[in-house]
Amino acid sequence: AQLARLKVVAGLGSNVITQVVTARLLTDIEASRRFIHEDMERHYRNLTALLGEHLPNWTWASPRGGLCLWVRIDGDATQFAQLALHHGVTVVPGPAASPSERQEHYLRIPFVHNRSRMKEGVRRLARAWEAYQQTADAPTTYAPVLV
Repeated sequence: AQLARLKVVAGLGSNVITQVVTARLLTDIEASRRFIHEDMERHYRNLTALLGEHLPNWTWASPRGGLCLWVRIDGDATQFAQLALHHGVTVVPGPAASPSERQEHYLRIPFVHNRSRMKEGVRRLARAWEAYQQTADAPTTYAPVLV
């Protein structure tokens, strides 16, 4: 009962501008949905073009929904995500988004950012990937073991 009373008070005291904007959006919800869909489609195409240009060996499938692209890399996504942080870009490794901690070769990359931000993010990912490949390809040196 107390929560119901608080809800009524909160509902009557909400921001008028927010109520007006919401009411206008709801009058033409289909136009709003189309606009958002077209905008996200542009962002998706932008991200995939940038990845194709800067990281051509990475692969992905078109998402059936959502606002992220699941990208397959030839490496350990968790290790790469840590290295990417040092290059100023954050990506979610597959195991962090998997209930069974699988998807170790996948990164989750959102495509909701504007063109310039995505361009810079992909450039940083490409630099991080180059550094990752150099460390992955580096020969491991072993100290001699006396038996």
